[in-house]
Amino acid sequence: MPNYCWNSITIYKEDIKLLEELKSKFENNSFNYSIDYYKNLFPADYILPDIEIHDIYSVSSTFGSKWFDLSSCYIEEDNTLILNGDSAWGPIVPLVKMLSEAYQCNTSIYYEEPGCDFGGKAEYNCGEIVEELHTTYLHIRYIDDGLEAIYNEFQEGFISCERLAEISEFVSDEDFEEILNNYKDVQN
Repeated sequence: MPNYCWNSITIYKEDIKLLEELKSKFENNSFNYSIDYYKNLFPADYILPDIEIHDIYSVSSTFGSKWFDLSSCYIEEDNTLILNGDSAWGPIVPLVKMLSEAYQCNTSIYYEEPGCDFGGKAEYNCGEIVEELHTTYLHIRYIDDGLEAIYNEFQEGFISCERLAEISEFVSDEDFEEILNNYKDVQN
C-alpha cells in the first residue's frame, strides 16, 4: 500500500470551453493503473512517450505516479480549473507539465506528503518551467500557512528536537525564536 501524496492542480486558460472539456475528461476518466488513464486526458494529436500499455513503472516515471485519485474538480470564475486528489508515493508533476504543453496553458501544482517528508510546488507556462520548488513537508507547509502550520505539527506531536535544526534553515530568525519559546513550553 503506497503513501498517498496530496496534489492540488490549477489549470488556467482563457478558453472556458477547453477547460470544461478537460474537466469532463478528468471527471469521466475511469480510475485504473494503465497508460490508458493518462492517454484519455490529452488531445488525440498530442504525442505521448512510447511506453508499455500496462507497465506500471513506466507509467509512474512518465506521469509521476501510477494513478491519480481525483477528489474534487471545479472551474472558478477566472477561467481556472482546480483539481485536487491523491497520487501514489509521489506528486504528478510530470503530468502537470505535459498538460501545460499539450493545451498551451498555464498550470501549477502544489503537493505534500508528510509520511515521506516532502512537498513542493511547480508552475508551467506552455510546458516551460516558470517555478519549481521541491522541499520538505514542513518547509512547504510553512510557505503555505506560515507559523500556524509549524504549530499544528507541534500539537500533533510531529516535531521533535531533531527537526528544529531543519526548521531554522527556512524560517526567519524572529519566527525561529518564537518557535523555540513555544517548543520549550510544550516540553514542560
